[in-house]
Amino acid sequence: MTEKMIRQFLKGCIFYPCSGSHENPIQLLKKLCQRFFYVDHGYSREDLEDCFKDEFISGYELSEAIELSPEAIFGMSWNKLRYMLEKRHHEYYGDVSDPFVILYRFKRLPELSIERGPETFELLFARYEGVETYKYVFARRKIAPLCLVHVAPGGGMGGNYLEYSQKLSEAIRSNEGGLPPFIIHEKNAKRYEYLDIIEERYEHVRNWLTRRRYALESYILSLAKLAPEKGYTKDVEMTLYEYLHSMREPMPDWLKRFQFNEPFSRQNFFTSRLVYYPGSETETDGHPVKLFGSTHSSHCFVYADPKLMRAQIESVLEHPRHRFKGYRTLHRLEIRESDLVPNGWTPHITYSDVERALDLSKPVQLFGFLEVLEREEAFDDSHGPKRLAVLFLGADGIAAYDALFCQKDSLSPPFALLLQDRGFINSNYNRFGHGSLLHLIATRSKVFPQWLLISEDTEPWDGFVRVSGVGGDQAGILKPMRFLYKKEDVKKEDKMVYTMQNLQDAVNEIRNGKYVELEVPAAYHAIVATQNLGDDWGVFLENAPAAILCSQFKPLTFDDVQEYITNQLRHPRPDQNQPANELIKEMLEDCKVYGQRKDIPVEGTNAHVFIFRTPDANDFDKARAVLVLILELFRRLGNSLNDSHNLPGVTIMIRKDEKFFDVKIDDINDRAWCGFDFR
Repeated sequence: MTEKMIRQFLKGCIFYPCSGSHENPIQLLKKLCQRFFYVDHGYSREDLEDCFKDEFISGYELSEAIELSPEAIFGMSWNKLRYMLEKRHHEYYGDVSDPFVILYRFKRLPELSIERGPETFELLFARYEGVETYKYVFARRKIAPLCLVHVAPGGGMGGNYLEYSQKLSEAIRSNEGGLPPFIIHEKNAKRYEYLDIIEERYEHVRNWLTRRRYALESYILSLAKLAPEKGYTKDVEMTLYEYLHSMREPMPDWLKRFQFNEPFSRQNFFTSRLVYYPGSETETDGHPVKLFGSTHSSHCFVYADPKLMRAQIESVLEHPRHRFKGYRTLHRLEIRESDLVPNGWTPHITYSDVERALDLSKPVQLFGFLEVLEREEAFDDSHGPKRLAVLFLGADGIAAYDALFCQKDSLSPPFALLLQDRGFINSNYNRFGHGSLLHLIATRSKVFPQWLLISEDTEPWDGFVRVSGVGGDQAGILKPMRFLYKKEDVKKEDKMVYTMQNLQDAVNEIRNGKYVELEVPAAYHAIVATQNLGDDWGVFLENAPAAILCSQFKPLTFDDVQEYITNQLRHPRPDQNQPANELIKEMLEDCKVYGQRKDIPVEGTNAHVFIFRTPDANDFDKARAVLVLILELFRRLGNSLNDSHNLPGVTIMIRKDEKFFDVKIDDINDRAWCGFDFR
């Protein structure tokens, strides 16, 4: 199988880790899907051959068996895979002494008709561990299976380790390819065998087996489908890690090329994405590194606190349990003050601004060093980048922010800033939240980060709003929740965007034949009030989300490109003297965007969903997710929609009474065009 064929197989397959030789999912689903991927460390080649001697699936016979290389499927050799498994799962005690991966093809018996099922189906079977398979086969390629089967994984005495289901949930969450649209699971699973991601991000499908209960041995199966709106509800939110994954950045070139004993470069370090942590107080709070590092949203960090003791930091960095998990020190660089502020610095506050001075009776030994960390071999990109850089400063975190980021020759503001006042145990001489000296410095210098990670015991700064629909993460000494806040955009657009506050004005404008742009909650009420969609509206809201979720990004074919260019050549170009090579290049670039068109019909209505001009799968998937989220909000909340349900960066244009609605999504390319068409 070529890599292209493997990717096609994975995108449309049903993945069943800890499968044994259970044929029931195939019997149940073969009419809907003809690609199955089973994984189980407990089944040998001989075991499978015995299963296939008789009719493994009633009405089908084995027609072909092809052994595939681990490099093709997993991306590495069996020896490497065994080594990684031993390093990352010390509690794992399965047998992978004779691993293999084989593609089996089954063919329907010639005397049977289509009533029995499809003519053929494929079963890929791997003898390996389930969680690691998901990481190396799916997450590595940024692909999610169509459906995951999670039934009786055998925790504890069943032959599997107790944390298996928890580890599988973590692997599913961290996959940049998204979540499986469906999960089949045991209805009454034991607590330690239940996937917690089901309750977080999925909803149960009733009567999915056409009103009959289906038992896999003694297990009653349930079907859960992905509910994108669950990532934005008050009760169950998107995690911080899921949200920050969307801001993933490549490793800075200087860090990628860093050599042993290379001198510190202020230009390189301070033009990278930085997360700044003032007043960290404890050398063991690795939360910002874990949060931003594991999501690849930042590679560089600054810890600043005069109470940090160098010897304690170094001890922690060398401790096998307390150091940054999965990382070892590549090199430690000594940092002088002149390396950080070569031209000196001018404070933005005076002594009169200080409410409570430092206790100078306690001697403070200032220091600075840059720790360049390298990921250990037993971990991969799902754990974090190959390298990180952490600058430790035994210095006042408030003054350091001023000196490093707020001077005329400062290079760049920090990407994110962690603020935690720690309530009654705060031993810093000033707070960090609203009204603090740090806030005053940022306000006077007009130097703000893009993001604030704020503890629940800390008051946010003016101009920052908590990111809606994103949960917090527990960390720090007293384990308070930390939440993400975003800098508000103060730029006002010339065009009017209507909200619930001026909804009636928008309705009047639409009735007067105007095109009106609205926030999502207001758009729902305006559609109901002005568009006269009748029964189509309810049917559309019921059926459209599933239709959108089933749609897939389709790269342009040669015929698509040929049709687009042929059409363009029929029209005169503005610059008739443009060189042919430039003309072709320009047309191909335009074709990548304007040639991509996806019409999604919705069963039971004449309406359709359209996603045009999304030239890559990333933009297409973002558009698809937003459209499903909008429709699910409309369907579930309806007339109770209000401003609290608004989706930042998303608006809907209603074109007078044309029954045509454009959806604008700020997070994808500005030429993208998508929405709902009832004409």
